[in-house]
Amino acid sequence: TGVSSLVVNLGGIATYPSTVREYASYENVLETAAHEWLHQYLFFHPLGSRYFDNETLRTLNETVANIGGREIADLVQQRFPLPQSSFVTAADEPREEPRIDFRAEMHELRLEVDRLLSEGKIGEAEALMEQKREFLTENGFYIRKINQAYFAFHGLYADTPASSSPIGPKMQELRRLSPSLGDFVRSVAEITSEEDLDRLLAERAVEGLTPP
Repeated sequence: TGVSSLVVNLGGIATYPSTVREYASYENVLETAAHEWLHQYLFFHPLGSRYFDNETLRTLNETVANIGGREIADLVQQRFPLPQSSFVTAADEPREEPRIDFRAEMHELRLEVDRLLSEGKIGEAEALMEQKREFLTENGFYIRKINQAYFAFHGLYADTPASSSPIGPKMQELRRLSPSLGDFVRSVAEITSEEDLDRLLAERAVEGLTPP
């Protein structure tokens, strides 16, 4: 049919209240809840209210929620650590040290797939993705399917290895230059394009060079 499809488990959905996946670890539940809460917050600002306008806005939105969600989850976990319990879920069980750098492998794959697709070599790109999936399985990372739909879905989260978007590094740099998480979120809530993000970055860079 010429259509690439994928079925995935969703960690959460920003309904109100949010829907968060069951049977996840404490850390994952916190991160997912914070991620979805940020979507709800952004909905009342330009970045969130225009979520469905285009892919760039969705990527900006999801990347903000990823970065902020992780940081909020870390803060909550530090303040409210999970009491020691004899009950352990599969998600809490210790895992062996990974034998490969998953992030590096996936990012390298994404870049190579993008190159092949830009040259019209769809068959080669699909074969490469399957080879990488088998390699990852052999090294302890189990992904049911890696295809164009996989990268289209996960690529919205530009701070992840499945993305080739420059928005991820830019957003991470903006967070680094922001005095607080709250300042970061309030600033990006008002943007509606990658150009707005570039402008914010330039402003923060100048502020960082200005003596107090």
